[in-house]
Amino acid sequence: MKGLLMMDWLTIKKMKQMLLIFVFLCLLYLVLDIGVFMVAFIPIVLTSIWISVSLSEYSSGNTQFLFTLPFDRKTFVTEKYLFCIGSPLVLLMILSGIYLALKPDQGKDLLYLMGGTAAGILLLASLMIPLTIKYRKNAQNYRSIVMVIFILIFAGGGQWLSGLVEKIAPYLVWFAAIPFIALGFSWWISLKLITREEF
Repeated sequence: MKGLLMMDWLTIKKMKQMLLIFVFLCLLYLVLDIGVFMVAFIPIVLTSIWISVSLSEYSSGNTQFLFTLPFDRKTFVTEKYLFCIGSPLVLLMILSGIYLALKPDQGKDLLYLMGGTAAGILLLASLMIPLTIKYRKNAQNYRSIVMVIFILIFAGGGQWLSGLVEKIAPYLVWFAAIPFIALGFSWWISLKLITREEF
């Protein structure tokens, strides 16, 4: 799995221009005093990009060579979920820390927003990874539709989302289980899809 993680990181490192654009957007959101948008928007968008990049070699049709490397299909699927979810969650914590340092009075709202955004990352990955594995090159259209919906809900509606989470706070334990259940089901589907493939 370490080799797969290193391969994904090396691929991401080549995307310096895109990463610089996101750094610029973060600074712009802070200057414009819309840091909440930064916290919700950037991790969600990067989740989609990470999935596309991480699974690009699989989607390109070079799988007959990919699976000659020393890892099995279960390891491959597990690494994709860990990378595509773990990286955005770490980024979410970093951006939230920056925003909290600048707006210490927004701690409660930020906590709700972090929870909603983290759930969004899990749900987005749960939908996009199986779609990419199933449809490969043709998955882009499906991913675009899912991405637009998630941006509208989790980024454009950041304040609305915080208010909703606050209202359902007494039942939050039950709602919090939904993204994890979806994630487990998604991982199982992805593994089944790859296991059935003949390369």
